[in-house]
Amino acid sequence: MSTSPPAYPAPGSPKGWRDTYFYPPNNAQQVWLRRYPGDFAAVQTSYSAPDGTFTLTLSPGCFLTAPFYCFFQWKPM
Repeated sequence: MSTSPPAYPAPGSPKGWRDTYFYPPNNAQQVWLRRYPGDFAAVQTSYSAPDGTFTLTLSPGCFLTAPFYCFFQWKPM
């Protein structure tokens, strides 16, 4: 059994975390989103390509929207 940690996924790979600027998601795609690098928590959001924002649903009818440059990485769901 190996004691070394697994390799970090390369940017743009299907299972890896992607940069919000260089690899934006598709319009209306549901993604996991991180604000900072490393092992910080990810939240489930959707992306709007026309205005470049991510939208987090806090509760039914209550949303938080922020531009892509406020976030570090995203990953497909």
